[in-house]
Amino acid sequence: MLYATSALIAACAVLTGIEAFPYGAPAGACSSMMPNHGAAAQPGAGPFQVTHNMPATLVRDVQYHFTVSSTDGTELRGIFCQVRNANDSADTRPYGMFMATTLTKTVDCSATFPGVGVYSALTHTSQINAANVSGYFILPAAEQAPELLNLFCTVVQTRPTFYVRIPSNSAFYSGAAVATTQATAATTAIPYTSAMPTMPPTGNCPAAESATTDEERYRAYLNCWSTSFASWYSAYQNWLNNGGRGCA
Repeated sequence: MLYATSALIAACAVLTGIEAFPYGAPAGACSSMMPNHGAAAQPGAGPFQVTHNMPATLVRDVQYHFTVSSTDGTELRGIFCQVRNANDSADTRPYGMFMATTLTKTVDCSATFPGVGVYSALTHTSQINAANVSGYFILPAAEQAPELLNLFCTVVQTRPTFYVRIPSNSAFYSGAAVATTQATAATTAIPYTSAMPTMPPTGNCPAAESATTDEERYRAYLNCWSTSFASWYSAYQNWLNNGGRGCA
């Protein structure tokens, strides 16, 4: 009887760890990037690193690749990534937009930070259980951003062992397009409509044509035509800033 009880307790402990974060971080983590695991974060970055192929100064509307990985083969189970102000740790607002890959999904942080896009963070869709996971980041031309940005990721190794806001291998400048956007905003503002801006035609994007929900369709478009989506994303940001409420 004692053996059976002990086995049951052990099984429950294992299940609790598995079920704690299997479907990704919630929007409630958008500000602190802290997992709600009932434990304190580990200091530093541990065996993990965040690397990217971004140049010293970003080219707006261009898709950049990044990877969260371990330096010694340690498996990671979950991530939560944002691009933030590299010069001001008190500025917790995320910038830009992410594109999901295998085992990842975007997170809508607009409830915490009104005006940010619905793709402003990236997390896992299920336990990763691998030594690395990748994603993509785009800084739209129309988005105002601080001069210097960096990519930060929280990495979960196990339920009680996690590392918060690990900075990437190098910060990057947001690019001169910010000043251009600010200077022309008054004369070239996109008219606001109560309806969500219409997505471009599907064209050669099979994933969008086969999508069953608006959210899946939008993500498919982003994956197919990240660059050509700049004008739509500008209109979408304007819609959000004027009271839009995200995807239908």
